[in-house]
Order: sequence, then structure tokens, then C-alpha cells
Amino acid sequence: KLTFDFFNKLLEVQLMQEKKAPVSILLFYSEDGITYLGTIDRNVFLDKMKKIISWYPDCNQNATRLVDIIPQVESFMIHSEINRTQDVPLIEYKLLTMNPHENNRVLKLQRPYSIIWAIIDQHCFETKKHGVKYIGQI
Repeated sequence: KLTFDFFNKLLEVQLMQEKKAPVSILLFYSEDGITYLGTIDRNVFLDKMKKIISWYPDCNQNATRLVDIIPQVESFMIHSEINRTQDVPLIEYKLLTMNPHENNRVLKLQRPYSIIWAIIDQHCFETKKHGVKYIGQI
């Protein structure tokens, strides 16, 4: 049985090997009682957000917030069941520097969010298709 602690240990090993923030951000995507684990390339994701900021200078609050978070984030958690009930999507995240007992933080996207959400949703789709499947909630 795969557990969140197991994935935290994998991340610790990766951190020790790289001596810096890991190249990948863990992505936990939960849908219909099943959680999938995938990864997001940190540098590619950061570059995409920076490009969005430059392309949409008057409409980039979400990308700007993500640019601040991405360098220090350990994992993102997307709960489709929760987002279905929300007016705007939210992303739960954990920073590399957070104490294991600290509650995760939440980034609630602001309008307009369709471009940012489309990018995140694509990562969720890929994680569901190719990621590690875990039955249950994390």
C-alpha cells in the first residue's frame, strides 16, 4: 500500500541527492476516491508561468502567485470533488520548508483563471493517465 509518508521519503532521498530543490514537484490528483501521483517539471512549469506574466501583463495574478510558490513547493494536491463545489478552483500545496505536521496551504485562483487552470488540468489528466494509482484519499 502506497502512503503519503512513502512519497515523502522518496522526496527526501531526491533532495539529498540533488542538494537543492528537486527538479520535480509532486502532484497528487484526487478524483472519485482515487488519488493519482505524478510529477511536474519545476523549471518548465515556472517558465510557463513567467511567459504568461509577460504575455498578459494586466491579467496575471494567478501566474504571479505561482511564480512565487513554484521554487519552494514540494507538492500540489488537486481534489476534483472539492473543486466541483467551488466557484473558482483551488490548489492545496506544501512547501519544502514546512514542518511535516503543518497544515497544507491553499491557493484559491482568481478570475480570470482559465489559462492557468487549463495548464494545471492537463497535468492532472497526464497524472491520471500515467501516474501511480492509490485507492483512497491522501
